[in-house]
Amino acid sequence: MTHGVETCDREPGAMAGTISRRTVLQAGIAVAGTAAIATSAGAWLATRGSLIAYYKVVYDREHPAAQSFGRAAAAAGLPAQAIDRDITSLWYHDLYHRWRQGLVAIAGMTPVRTAFCLQLFAQDVGMRVVYRAEHRPIASGALEHRVTAPAVLLRQCSQLDAGRGWAAAAAALVGQCPAELKGRAGRVLCSAEASGFAHDETLVSWVIAPVPRKA
Repeated sequence: MTHGVETCDREPGAMAGTISRRTVLQAGIAVAGTAAIATSAGAWLATRGSLIAYYKVVYDREHPAAQSFGRAAAAAGLPAQAIDRDITSLWYHDLYHRWRQGLVAIAGMTPVRTAFCLQLFAQDVGMRVVYRAEHRPIASGALEHRVTAPAVLLRQCSQLDAGRGWAAAAAALVGQCPAELKGRAGRVLCSAEASGFAHDETLVSWVIAPVPRKA
């Protein structure tokens, strides 16, 4: 079975036409066996008490804000790992094999297209994005945070107003993502300063988790 995958090379948008047909087909072939395993076993969610337990918390090794996120995640005891923007190695050498053994949650802070590619692979094995915060520099020089999260976590998102400390706050929010996934809602916040950003690039912090049958 061929289970390599190309890097997604177009911006996310509508599902059709956003990435190459070859990439989607390769991803579908790669996860077909994993999806069968997940369906037969039923999705379940490993937890740390009432919180999601992570297999890995990944972050973009090139972006200063993502690096701050990674340091904060590691300091909080989360299994943080820097990754390249080409996720071939992460997929081929790690996630593909781990998800065949059993579904586990992952989280991270990455550029939008990296998050989108991981979302595509995950949804084919019965997992979904359960928390997403888009961090986008805006014309005023501030940083806009568009958050979709379980209701209990959404109430804590005011931490993202913390100016220079916003990336560490984003790591804290990922670490506090609850295992109870019901009641998701959205919120928009704004930090006074878009510190740690390079080339006005939008980042996403996210959590991808198995979907319990009761959710």
